[in-house]
Amino acid sequence: MGIPYLFVILSITFALCKGSDVDGTEARMQRFAEYTKYYLYSRQNVHNAIELSADTLASAEINPALDTVVIIHGHIQNNDLRYEADIKNAFLQRRDHNVILVDWRVTAAMDYISAFNFVPEVAKNVATFLTAFSEAATGAGNTTSPEEPGTEDGNGTRAYGINGDELNVELYAEEATTIHIVGFGLGAHLAGIAARNLAVDVDRITALDPSGRNWGSNSARLSPSDAKYVEVIHTDGYGNAANGLSEPLGHVDFYPNGGRHVQPGCGNQICSHNRAWELFEATILNPGQLIGSKCKDLKDMEHNKCPGTKVEMGGIEVLKFASGIFRLTTRNVYPFV
Repeated sequence: MGIPYLFVILSITFALCKGSDVDGTEARMQRFAEYTKYYLYSRQNVHNAIELSADTLASAEINPALDTVVIIHGHIQNNDLRYEADIKNAFLQRRDHNVILVDWRVTAAMDYISAFNFVPEVAKNVATFLTAFSEAATGAGNTTSPEEPGTEDGNGTRAYGINGDELNVELYAEEATTIHIVGFGLGAHLAGIAARNLAVDVDRITALDPSGRNWGSNSARLSPSDAKYVEVIHTDGYGNAANGLSEPLGHVDFYPNGGRHVQPGCGNQICSHNRAWELFEATILNPGQLIGSKCKDLKDMEHNKCPGTKVEMGGIEVLKFASGIFRLTTRNVYPFV
């Protein structure tokens, strides 16, 4: 993590513990959420991030013709972890995109409850940034010449916080680029809350094993209304020690191997939790290989009685015309087919 980030985390913890007034705590949480950072990649800079902020976007070179993918890590994660880089590289290998890595490690590296409590403030910060990004990508201040959108092998509201309280934030955008948000663990719920804070519709949210602790009956958790299309991949959703949720949360919910620990090849639940992003990456680079069969309900899914419609899991398509619960069986090693 490094000494600077450790110092910031300790400073945040001290500041939040100092005093008990609600208004002061909310102000401090908002201030510390501003430590969130944003890094832009495309095929022009696959390995060299461009750090962006809402204040510097007007002068940034953003290709407005490219779809935008936003990747949000979960608890005790950071933007240097392999999974974010792997997913980013997979998207760029398939097609050119504006890929934004959201780095909220300063608050995500705290204990789970503290990170959980920071989610709505970080989500507001993400929404403010994405609104500014959309305006910069479509506004007159962008000097990047539009290019033809990438091909397979070319270049190409009311908002609610963690406890259901309305967030007093007004965000405006004249027009949005196509936005696909990918969130892992806590980042999946953060993606949903951020999407609710945007004045434009998010096209797709892909939720990778959304966190379960404190979200089971939470009205602010990820929901199908958060984007035009919400897809969820459950890999560790059952049991007292589960990292994820078993309940359907999206338009389409996939349950690889029943959506529970033990996932094939895994010896612990962290592995089963992480399998969600590993499977998603595999679907990007190997389209049409991981196919789910529709189940009548969650009970039939649990008993592997799913003879229904076949739908491809994951992938990069922004919109799928499907809904319901789907189960599939995978192997224990990449590409899991």
